[in-house]
Amino acid sequence: QFPRPTDGSGLWRVSKITAGRGNGLLLGGSIVLLGIATSAQTAVFETFTTGVVQTGVLKIAGKFDSTYDRGAWIYATTDSTPQYSLWQCIRVDGCAIGVELGNVFYPSELTSEVVVMGGGTYGCPTALKVSGTETYVTILGGTWSGDTNGGNAAWQARTRRVLLNVGAHAILHGIEGLITGSVDGYVLEAQPLTGNRGEGTMWGSSVFVGCFLESAAPLWITTNPAQLIINQTAGNRGLISFLICRGFHSQDRAPWGQFSSDYDGDLYCYQNRWWYPGTRTQPDIFGAGGAPKAHIYMDRQGWGDGFTNHLGGVSGCVVHFEFRQILRVLSIVGQLINATPNSPVPIKFQATDPARENARFAGSYAPATGTFTFTQPYTDVDLNAFVNVPGANGTLFLNYNGALTRARPFIGGFGRLDWKIKSVKAGDTVQIVITTDISNGIGDSGIFTSEMTIYASA
Repeated sequence: QFPRPTDGSGLWRVSKITAGRGNGLLLGGSIVLLGIATSAQTAVFETFTTGVVQTGVLKIAGKFDSTYDRGAWIYATTDSTPQYSLWQCIRVDGCAIGVELGNVFYPSELTSEVVVMGGGTYGCPTALKVSGTETYVTILGGTWSGDTNGGNAAWQARTRRVLLNVGAHAILHGIEGLITGSVDGYVLEAQPLTGNRGEGTMWGSSVFVGCFLESAAPLWITTNPAQLIINQTAGNRGLISFLICRGFHSQDRAPWGQFSSDYDGDLYCYQNRWWYPGTRTQPDIFGAGGAPKAHIYMDRQGWGDGFTNHLGGVSGCVVHFEFRQILRVLSIVGQLINATPNSPVPIKFQATDPARENARFAGSYAPATGTFTFTQPYTDVDLNAFVNVPGANGTLFLNYNGALTRARPFIGGFGRLDWKIKSVKAGDTVQIVITTDISNGIGDSGIFTSEMTIYASA
């Protein structure tokens, strides 16, 4: 027998409402819950009931102060789960967290198969929070604002977020996310959490699809306030993804997105288009301490107008990209090529092409030695070099990790060298070396300019 629908229509002044163990609650009507508690409460409304279907509108109002930690809290306990629940419209005003799905105190209990459709927040410094290593939820639409919109100074000083993800898994589809009243905060803050059923410590996943995100604050940051030791399994690496998103960003005071040094996960960015009114100078993506386990996959469109975009906007991390130029260096004007005939001399290209794709790798080339160091693994590497030393004859070599290879003739003052290799390792080095038959060769003293280019994919 199906449970009978409950019409909760009306304005209800409450300290707190808890819907506990049970199954199949059908909740309808236009419900307004006005929080009137005078002591601290975990939420205005909380539930761990299984199979809830809520239709109509559930409007929750806090007090724009610290009385209510949350407006709505939907979570699992050790003997009850909110699985297979559908919440059609939850609107929360004036609570520290608008809607929280999951519970850090029961990290491995199933807050999963939960869908929230529509709704939103006003005056909730953290609009949405998802928590728990076994929390899998979907947010469809709605306007979720992390602005404080009132309250006293302490309220206005709270960290603003559209989504705080603590080790959970959330897909947000077609939402509008807003932080327009302050430059402080983040559209997304991701933190790790340790499960209690052998999952290890996980960063969780946050996937934004087709969202409009308008923010004066940065787009995301990963933090580890509890200083947990990250020990994810291969299938549980963190994930942050922005796909087909649009929006506006008004500031150039911090990186657009930032990874902590211990973040272990992937970032996927494809077909996005944000707008910044000018040209940003801060990195698009910054990896603290190099963030060596943060892997980035993105298209050439990058973030949109006013951003550095793609490889040139990434500081640290490991980037993955299709085959393209990663280095172009040129000019050996005035360089004394050989003091002793037929002894090897490195070619020291002095100018670096700063094109946006090359900017990320320019620091890996040392003009003082002519050496380029690969900072991460690459595949399909293609190196081409042209050297001009008028009047000289001899041989060009590639110095690969300290060994001379790929000898090519150098005749009448000109020489070319090409080198293709399927893969290189982080730390591998390349350098162009020449031997000539004269002792006073001067580089680029004619009309041609020497140069070296490297193409690769990763």
